[in-house]
Amino acid sequence: MKHRYIICFFIISGIIISAIIYSCKKDKEKITINGVVTDPNMNVKVSNAHVTISASMVTSGFYNSNYTDIASTTTDGNGAFTFEFEKQKSAGYRIYISKDNYFDNTIDIPDGKIVSGTPYTPTYNIYPVAYVKLHVKNSTPFDTNDKIRYSYTSGYTSCFECCSNVIIKGYGQHYDTISKCKTYGSQNVIINWSVYKAGYDIAYGDTFFCTPFDTTFYEILY
Repeated sequence: MKHRYIICFFIISGIIISAIIYSCKKDKEKITINGVVTDPNMNVKVSNAHVTISASMVTSGFYNSNYTDIASTTTDGNGAFTFEFEKQKSAGYRIYISKDNYFDNTIDIPDGKIVSGTPYTPTYNIYPVAYVKLHVKNSTPFDTNDKIRYSYTSGYTSCFECCSNVIIKGYGQHYDTISKCKTYGSQNVIINWSVYKAGYDIAYGDTFFCTPFDTTFYEILY
């Protein structure tokens, strides 16, 4: 009878130890990401931002260039978000952040940068959207050789609808145009232009502040 109790003790002990080892192993294979989303222009944490993490999976020994969504969440009142999932074979991860009236942000993370068992604690920035409504008019025409060239030289210029750093040219006595574009809010934008009239070419420039989530009107009368 005593030997039976000893055998039972060792069996139960083995089961408990195995469970502990398995639990530790599972924890080591767990990926934990504790991130924060901020708006550096307005110096605030961004709540209710939508955050999705995806991975470039390894399938049958081959890397897949397409990304598969793993999980999605929204940031809390402090701009914080958390992901927890089992580590899988992947070439890397991608985090996509979006919120209304903000520019989206996509971040690619190499697989080796996130280590299982060690929390990854990144901070990501997203920027508020603002609009510029620009009116350019030849208000004191000289002759048909009048010409203006203008472009934005600072601000966010990297999206299809964004204020462009490409030089725009206007010709003649009756040039009069209105355009609207997007840029980062809560920061200054620089616009430069040059005017050719009566044989003289004169350069100008100005800086103006763009209110976030709103439209700033700017006018060039030349």
